[in-house]
Amino acid sequence: MQAHIRQVADGMVSFVNHRYERFPGSAEDEFALGCQLNDALRKCGGDKDYFYPQRKWRDSLLTLLLQHEGSKVVNLADFRQGRKNG
Repeated sequence: MQAHIRQVADGMVSFVNHRYERFPGSAEDEFALGCQLNDALRKCGGDKDYFYPQRKWRDSLLTLLLQHEGSKVVNLADFRQGRKNG
């Protein structure tokens, strides 16, 4: 967890210094910065593979939503795959 926090902090400093040239001044700017930081490749601990935190978070939400009985939430990628196969 500490490595993840360090990666986010380093990424934030880089974005602020090289792209924005200032810290976010509004909630919208903070949200945009968070989206950009979480859409950058990361690596955790001893894992060999890199991942996008935003995609991993999205997948975990879909998993939780799909566990509810009678849920009508559809993963768009699965929907598209079904259209190609069927």
